[in-house]
Amino acid sequence: MKQSTRLVTVRIPFDLYEAIKNKIKTNKDEFRSVDEFIVFVLKEIIKDDEPKQDRISKDEEKIKSRLRALGYI
Repeated sequence: MKQSTRLVTVRIPFDLYEAIKNKIKTNKDEFRSVDEFIVFVLKEIIKDDEPKQDRISKDEEKIKSRLRALGYI
C-alpha cells in the first residue's frame, strides 16, 4: 500500500482498534495492519461520496459498452 510521506494520528476507541486487529488476524491476506485497514476503509467512503449523477453516467457508459460488444447497439 502506498503511503503519503506526511502522516497524522487519529484516535479511535480501543475496543474498535481491537475488533479491527482481530478481523485482520482472520483475513491475513487482505491487510497487514490496523492502519492499512483504516486507510482503505476511509478511501472507500470518500470514493463513494462521488456525486450520484457521475456514478450513474459511468455505469451507463459501462453498460452501453458491454451492449455494443455484444452487438445489441
